[in-house]
Amino acid sequence: MDANKYTEAVRLLNHCRDVEYNVELHLRLDLFTTHLLDNFPVPDATDPAQLDALAALLRGPASELETAVREIPPGVEDVLYPVALMRVALTVYRIPLDPSKMKTFDQFHKAYGKFIMAAVEHGRSPYVPNPKTAEQAQDEIAASTGRPDLFKEWKDNSPAAAELKQKLAKLRKNQDDEEIL
Repeated sequence: MDANKYTEAVRLLNHCRDVEYNVELHLRLDLFTTHLLDNFPVPDATDPAQLDALAALLRGPASELETAVREIPPGVEDVLYPVALMRVALTVYRIPLDPSKMKTFDQFHKAYGKFIMAAVEHGRSPYVPNPKTAEQAQDEIAASTGRPDLFKEWKDNSPAAAELKQKLAKLRKNQDDEEIL
């Protein structure tokens, strides 16, 4: 394990900050990504531990990211380091990276893109809606209008509601008749 690869990666990243010329910036970014590709292992996009760690890293606030990345001990999370540094470059340093102007971006994307996408999916908690009955949803809507009995009034007094009740009663009668046969 070469601890110098971490300091060199940070040095190359810092060298990309505040560069005024677009061509020079992308040359420096190519050096940075080449170093990452040459010195850090390609992650396993199926390893749950790696996915959990990267998902946590991607979810963390950008304001704490730079400190967190610089404190990753050498060898502990080799596979996270390149992605973490790239996130620092984009979110903290706001380096205006243009993939079409880099020679090594496609290689970086090939090495880490699947891992990043898998971690994002892995880190999502599934959305489970709180199921409500139609009546509960109507009651919430009615309450928000300031007339909590709006739908009850409609059900009790409306000619359309009376017609609907008749149609439903007729359908139920037809179903009952079919069940008897």
